[in-house]
Amino acid sequence: MKAKPKVLVVDDSKTTRQAVKFVLAQLGAEVIEAENGQAALEVVEKNSDLALIFCDIAMPVMSGLELLKKMYDLGIKRNSVMLTALGQRDTMDEARKYGVKGFLVKPASKLDIAKVYAYYVDNTVDLTKVTEDPY
Repeated sequence: MKAKPKVLVVDDSKTTRQAVKFVLAQLGAEVIEAENGQAALEVVEKNSDLALIFCDIAMPVMSGLELLKKMYDLGIKRNSVMLTALGQRDTMDEARKYGVKGFLVKPASKLDIAKVYAYYVDNTVDLTKVTEDPY
């Protein structure tokens, strides 16, 4: 049996983490949650097999941008997509500098989350089973 791809969901909102986790679990992912960048960094350092990271930008303790910078400085490369309610061009440009692959505006639709997962992790998932209702 093939191991489930590991996906890390980082957000200070438990509701957001659970909503993203729900979609990813339906697609066959093993989902790990972290409530801030510091907790996420610990997960990233212990799990070299992470296939994808969904990460909020604005969080207490350590922001998503700070997490990306630390990962970059440590030479840790993972496919990362930022979840944000913010549309700040400067922040987005800085995140790209540290290797972020893309951005989803919250609340992201189930279909958008599934499309990101399909693109970076498993292109065999059936997107027709995912509704477009926002979570």
